[in-house]
This record gives sequence, C-alpha cells and structure tokens, in this order.
Amino acid sequence: MPESALVLPQVATISRPIQEMCRHVVRMLLELLAGRGARTRAHALLTLPERPTAVFAANDLSAIRTMQVAQRLGLDVPGDVSVIGFDNVPESVLASPALTTIAQPIQEMGRHAVRMLLELLSGRELDMTHVTLPTELIVRQSCGPAPTSIVAPLV
Repeated sequence: MPESALVLPQVATISRPIQEMCRHVVRMLLELLAGRGARTRAHALLTLPERPTAVFAANDLSAIRTMQVAQRLGLDVPGDVSVIGFDNVPESVLASPALTTIAQPIQEMGRHAVRMLLELLSGRELDMTHVTLPTELIVRQSCGPAPTSIVAPLV
C-alpha cells in the first residue's frame, strides 16, 4: 500500500511518534485484512515432504486461508490436517468447516488500549504496559485427531 494512502489527520495534541505508530498499526491491519502472505506461507507449509498434521495460525483470517489452501491441495480438514485460529472473528463460524479458534475479549482489550492511549496523550506514564486477559477455546469442526498413518506407536 502506498505511504500516501495512509493519511492520518494532523492533530496538535498527537506527537509525531504517536502518529507514526498509528500509521504502522493501520498498515499492519490493512495487510492482515487483505490476507497477504497467508496463502503463500500455508502453501509452503502444506507442501513440505513431511507436512504438519496441525496448524495453529496467528489469527482466524490466516487460518481460514490455510484451510482454503489445504482444500485446494486435496487435503481434508480436519482429516489430514487440523487448523486452529485466534480471534474468533465472525467469519470463523462461517468457514467450511467451521474454524476452531481461541476467543479473546475484544471489548475489554479495546477499553484497556483506549485508557492507555489517553494516559500517554495526557503525558502520564503508564502504570503497566502489558495486560493479560482470559481467553477461551472455541471447539468447532476444523480440528480432529492426528491421521493414523502419521501417529507413531507407543513403545
């Protein structure tokens, strides 16, 4: 995406480093939403001589792209390869098969992020820079047991 397409309003109270950080975040989100690279990486992974029996993607959209690549390669999800995502975006339940995912508390994350940003904008130091929030495993149809031809016998 051309740099000129990422224009943020010039607000006197937002410092130059904060503006640059916002541009970087917007650029990353646009690339994530476009799914750039996910198909290429999934194809490289799923065509390895010893391909994995499971893929845990960084986010749901990458996981959905991974399932699409697997299906185009003639692999069964979850019979040949299990796929799990992270985010629990609405598309995850609509994918075929429905995507197993990790749900995170988006609204609570947003509240923490806004509070932290407002503190930074007002010139205060943050009392904490890392926040740990609970997540939840949402089991759907994209995960299953490892293929029996792959599982080594226990000795």
